[in-house]
Amino acid sequence: MKHLSWLLLLVASYASAAPQNNMCVPRASGVPTREGPPKWLDWTGTGPIPADDHLDDPRWLGSTGHTFALGSAKAPLQARALISTQGISGSVTKFLYLSVIVDLDGYTSGSNVTARDLFIGFHRPSVSAAGDHGYILQLHLTGSGGGTPSGMQAAPVPCDDYSTCDEDGSTTPHDYWRVFADRGNHALSGCSATSVEGRQYDPLPSSTVHWITSTATPGQDAVRYWKIAASDPSPFAQNRWAVQIRIPIVPANAAAAAVIADGVEDGSSFFYEATARLSDPMNNGPFATVGWFPPTMTRSICPNTGSNTLISEEMSDAGGGCTNCDPLKLSALSDEGVPLPPGAPACDAGLDIDFDHVGVVFNAPIPAIETITSLGKEFFARDLTTPNHIVALPFNTKAASGGAANTIHSRIQARFRLAEWGAAPWSVPGDIGKWNDIRGAESGVCATSPPPPPAPPSICGQTDIDPQKHGLITFDWTIGADTGGMGSSEYCQFGLHPPAASGETCSAVGVGCPAGQVRSSKAGGGFWPCVPSIYQHDQCMLVELNSPDGSATFVHQSIWSNMRFGQMSTLAHEALIDARALPTAKDQKVQDIYLVVVPRNMPRTVPANTTTVSLAQSAALNVALQVARPYLEDLQRTPPDLIDRLGARAQPSAAAVRLPENDERVQQILRARRIMSPADARKVDGLLRVAFAEISKDNAPSATLVRNTVAAVGSSTAAEIVPTLEIYPYYAPLGKGRAYQPMTSFSLFLSHEDTLGGIHYEIDGADKVGANIYHLQIPVGYAKKIQVRAQALAATEPVLGHGNPRWPCAGGCAACGGANRNCGLVATVGNSVPGILAGVLVIRRRRKRKASPPAAA
Repeated sequence: MKHLSWLLLLVASYASAAPQNNMCVPRASGVPTREGPPKWLDWTGTGPIPADDHLDDPRWLGSTGHTFALGSAKAPLQARALISTQGISGSVTKFLYLSVIVDLDGYTSGSNVTARDLFIGFHRPSVSAAGDHGYILQLHLTGSGGGTPSGMQAAPVPCDDYSTCDEDGSTTPHDYWRVFADRGNHALSGCSATSVEGRQYDPLPSSTVHWITSTATPGQDAVRYWKIAASDPSPFAQNRWAVQIRIPIVPANAAAAAVIADGVEDGSSFFYEATARLSDPMNNGPFATVGWFPPTMTRSICPNTGSNTLISEEMSDAGGGCTNCDPLKLSALSDEGVPLPPGAPACDAGLDIDFDHVGVVFNAPIPAIETITSLGKEFFARDLTTPNHIVALPFNTKAASGGAANTIHSRIQARFRLAEWGAAPWSVPGDIGKWNDIRGAESGVCATSPPPPPAPPSICGQTDIDPQKHGLITFDWTIGADTGGMGSSEYCQFGLHPPAASGETCSAVGVGCPAGQVRSSKAGGGFWPCVPSIYQHDQCMLVELNSPDGSATFVHQSIWSNMRFGQMSTLAHEALIDARALPTAKDQKVQDIYLVVVPRNMPRTVPANTTTVSLAQSAALNVALQVARPYLEDLQRTPPDLIDRLGARAQPSAAAVRLPENDERVQQILRARRIMSPADARKVDGLLRVAFAEISKDNAPSATLVRNTVAAVGSSTAAEIVPTLEIYPYYAPLGKGRAYQPMTSFSLFLSHEDTLGGIHYEIDGADKVGANIYHLQIPVGYAKKIQVRAQALAATEPVLGHGNPRWPCAGGCAACGGANRNCGLVATVGNSVPGILAGVLVIRRRRKRKASPPAAA
């Protein structure tokens, strides 16, 4: 899944044409010590186990959903779904449980906050002539926090008119919800383009939808919001926002003019979208579509048209003036506990690929693939016989309960390419940015080699991947072993040195070569060719899966491992915002782009004698305790004989460290581990390995711990532990409208080898328009360099100077066009010379550091 703007719709009609997607939702089974579905409120008919208002309730185990990862360590949005039935007032009702978690926040505090909207929409399976066609639920979150220790807020209030809602005229910000109905009315939308035809959704009185926040039956309301500020002491939860909702599913009734008062009809089709404001809290400002489903959506819902309505340009019935409306773009939503009806689309499932399962194993055998939590992100060289094992592990998302019937039998191939650290187009037709194939993989890499004759010729052999298991695609790449004329210059291209025995050395960048290039000397005299130096610190790998014979389906077909490591005290890294392949309209002059920067675990001030090692290890232990918390609660109320029947897990075999015996926190974690799910037990093992790693004798303990953390627990969890700077870019499609779409995002993991008083960052090359929001415009056909600076503050050090939006121009120059808008523009990158049009890059470090291995992107 790729995009964001908060929205959910429910299931599709099978009687007519079926939607292209079908999200099959499993029945909630819970865990042995707490059965049933998630329970954030103590609803009637949900059993004796108490409610748990934490987002990590183990009862979400086994849920289906989507992760909207686009290259950064942490996905900005995750969605989860389960179905369950409960007894309500003597009858049994089916419910859809939905959870949307957002880890994206452009503001930190004050009056300017990141307002968010989650839209949940559904299209009825059939409808009478005068009936409603469908509905959209709008769930709006302000920036203010409070609530329970878990971050759960009081029930949001209903709002029937935008003029009285938060960010639309109210002087008292508040969370609210609204409901809109599609009654076939035609409208014009200025949301994503000028005067685009769309369907108008008209507001419904909140009093007609009693189940959302129920007053007739207190405590039975359906929706809650979670908000955890950047200042929260729990590192794993900083900047986290969430919506969870329990939606009644009622029998379809085509004769009814309206049904939303009781719930959502079985057999409806659906979509969802999540959005976040970019520049200010006003509803008329630009917003980022952070993620959406199904992927067939191409246009955002317009959250406010200047009137009291919503506009959808495609998620409604065709005709009636809505030229782009097409119900086939919606998704079915099916109950896995019920056989699919005739004509229903197959469940969305197939091969998936994620950030942590692409990477490198150097100078070691590839481990058993189901034991791999995360792969290395750096390429190395030692000699001409020690390879980098380049690895991709596609995952079969089909349910294990299907057994052999859900095994994937397909011909599978992968393409491995590299680009600079930064952002590139994502959801646009054609190629994704400007990428270079890794040597040796230019023609693609098969998971299974073609069978030898006399078998019929084929591109790849058949690969079998069992349900809920990974497959393996790999090839070896030995840097420096090029036979195409590059020779030892290949070492220099990646910031490595040729082996000393070769007698060959790398030049400095730009010495004897054009700017931005480097070369190696030859042992017998002369030089190998000049090559681009863009990978010296930036090794961002894109893996794209395909099935040569079309026999495989994909959930995500590609993923970008787009992170790098950096050491402070003061650090400065270039990033490339590559807008050259973004779609353009006729006569469009610039690409309009916003950057949302999220600093994670980067406190502005810390106690004396704090180190990044102590911060990370303390955070790792806190995260492990958070994982253990619900299991500890279960142990207190679970009969000992049930615990014995569950079987106690072995001590953490993966935590190859000496655990302190007298630390009560560790003892609590180990007690909880006895009944943890296997996934949580593996996560805890990795966290304990980080929390108690003995690295004090390492010459760079902080940098070592950061890299080991990514390897032990994966990039997403690592971003909850170590100082991490994440940058999420969004662009205006065709240069118009208020709905900005995502480009690929990127991350920087930070370390510092001394005590610090806090961590600070700045961005050069873009205009700062909010606490953590930046804006830039790039002429069509160009990329642009920005500079990311980070600083570990010492007691007597001055804070980094404010970001220079004209960077790399210092204060204005004729070559920059006078207004400095062309500073840092890049015409070409990749195998050709990086063409920086203006300015000179100067990176200063105030403390000399030992040379470190090349950073990964």
